[in-house]
Amino acid sequence: MNLKTIIREEINNDLLMEGKLNNMFKKFNMVHIKKELKESDELDWIKNIDPMSGGEYFNHSKAICFGDNQRHCDVGINNEYITFYFSESDFEKVCEEEVLNFDDEWWIIKPIIQNGVPYDGGGDWYEFDTDEFNYSYSHFEADQLNRVNEILKTVGSDKDIGHFEDSMNSLIQELKHPKLQNLWDNLIGEYLNELGYVIQKNRWISVSRAWQNVMDEAGLSVRIDNMGNIVIQVPLKVAYEKYYNSSKVNNLTDLMNAIIRRMGYNNWYDWFNDVWDTEGGEEEIGNVIYDFLDKAEDYLDSEDFKKWEKVLSDFKRLGIETVSHYWYNFSQFQRENPNQDTIWMINFSDNYNKANLKLYKRKSKTYYGNQEDILEKHDDVPVEEIPKYIKPLD
Repeated sequence: MNLKTIIREEINNDLLMEGKLNNMFKKFNMVHIKKELKESDELDWIKNIDPMSGGEYFNHSKAICFGDNQRHCDVGINNEYITFYFSESDFEKVCEEEVLNFDDEWWIIKPIIQNGVPYDGGGDWYEFDTDEFNYSYSHFEADQLNRVNEILKTVGSDKDIGHFEDSMNSLIQELKHPKLQNLWDNLIGEYLNELGYVIQKNRWISVSRAWQNVMDEAGLSVRIDNMGNIVIQVPLKVAYEKYYNSSKVNNLTDLMNAIIRRMGYNNWYDWFNDVWDTEGGEEEIGNVIYDFLDKAEDYLDSEDFKKWEKVLSDFKRLGIETVSHYWYNFSQFQRENPNQDTIWMINFSDNYNKANLKLYKRKSKTYYGNQEDILEKHDDVPVEEIPKYIKPLD
């Protein structure tokens, strides 16, 4: 007696109608099924057996195919797998009806499916604002901290980097020299750039591994084929062991919904944005810090540094100060002249070797940069010659 005859007898005995389909498949295990069912016509019996019936979604408008030579199917069944095929738009509708928030989560899940696990984001990048640099102290190694302290000591600061553990942006003021401040500003930008890459990379890896764990637990494989269709496949054995012994799964539509529920309820969007791990980025972040240190130390050993020590001493004597607005401005200095109700604005050029000097008249407590407000100007003045034009206050 072959398997088909036995199954038909089981059906006639109302075994399936009593909800004992699983027991039947345990009796005739999947090894026998795989051996016996070779061609699609030998699988036709499944069409008449719940839970292999279509259900609401896989109704007469959807194609259910049996056997290995399947074409243009919405769901395919052979002696090993049940395979669901969705266009992206159909998959979106199904997800919205179930639990996967398509708008918020599909942009995360889709590239993971396309690229495999672990997926590192393919160079994706997250933009940090400068406030994040305030907490960069922990990424400085001991020798880097010591070198920063030597730089601060050389420029005459009475503070060390330990004073700025939670306010690393403010350290720029202690560097005093515009060139050093410019180098520190470059460090901030490069640091945040590398931080954006490494954190985004870890986000993708973390979520992709979590996704794979969910798929493994659900017993599924998911891929996107060369037509852009989402293909979800579940082994027959898994379908019967994990899903069909649930009272909520009585047909293929129920099975589809149960599977998609397993893919959802995971808050993939929140998971992605909750990851702030910088592991693996130590070398890149360390390199941008070392680059700053090397260039800063080269400057301290240069004649340019000695020249600027004299320039800054003159600035202090003349009451010339940096411009302090929203952000510390190391490219522009100023000197107010209260008695004349005017202000000198000093803008550096030529890699801080020259400056453009402009004297403005005050207007409503603000000094404007309009040409008609300029009382006096001098362009391309060597920085060491600024005292020739800006005299001490009375």
